[in-house]
Amino acid sequence: TTGDYNTFIGAKTGDSTTTGAQNTVVGASAFLDNETGSYNVGLGYYALRVNTANDNTAVGYAALSANTTGTNNTSIGRSALSSNTTGSTNTALGQSALNANTTANENVAVGAYALKVNTTGENNVGVGASALTANTTGYKHTAVGKDALKANTDGHSNTAIGHASLVANTGGDQNTGLGRDTLYVNTTGSYNTAIGYYVLSSNTTASYNTGVGGNSLASNTTGAQNTAVGNNALDANTTASSNTAVGYQALTENTTGNSNVAMGVRALAANTTTNNCTAIGFDALR
Repeated sequence: TTGDYNTFIGAKTGDSTTTGAQNTVVGASAFLDNETGSYNVGLGYYALRVNTANDNTAVGYAALSANTTGTNNTSIGRSALSSNTTGSTNTALGQSALNANTTANENVAVGAYALKVNTTGENNVGVGASALTANTTGYKHTAVGKDALKANTDGHSNTAIGHASLVANTGGDQNTGLGRDTLYVNTTGSYNTAIGYYVLSSNTTASYNTGVGGNSLASNTTGAQNTAVGNNALDANTTASSNTAVGYQALTENTTGNSNVAMGVRALAANTTTNNCTAIGFDALR
């Protein structure tokens, strides 16, 4: 070998290295097939086992064990990024984080099983145990919190911050959930914004809803194009659409009434099924 400044500790570690330089590898059979890869760090049995590329860091049993030409990856934890072959610039921290990733680039997974089955989805961030764990091809997601976007498979461009936010989402796109259990049962609904505890927690397939404030639009299932700002605003709404409620408990009892506007504390609070009402002011048309 002509490679300089290598440190190999362990049975068969670095056995094939020829011109690769400045690698530090500790663990039996780690870095076994490398010939020319340089500037890698491997710690653990089978870590970087078939690697030939540069600038990877693998710490843990089988971390980055299938990597061949992927570069600039960081893998810490048992089986983290263990299926990665050519994907680059990925960061996985936690057991089985990004475990199935093969060719995808620029993903960040922090937490056990975060982005576990991701294969080709790119530009995802999963922070928290099981965050984005079912994602396969979905891209440009941000999930922060245990089980955030847990069931997502091919939906894209969702943001979920909070425990179990968007936990059931599978194919819905461009949703934003900020707060515990926001958009909790949403599956394919898209373009929804939920900010606050339990907001839009019953929404399944409806799209274009905005809820800001604890429990706002909490019962909504398939109603679309609703806007609720304030705690408990439109919280009983189920299938009605095109309502606007601004203020604490505005339109709070509305279930199926459509195209109503309520602005003010408890405005239109008792309305249930009536359509096309406008109420502005404290207790207006209550």
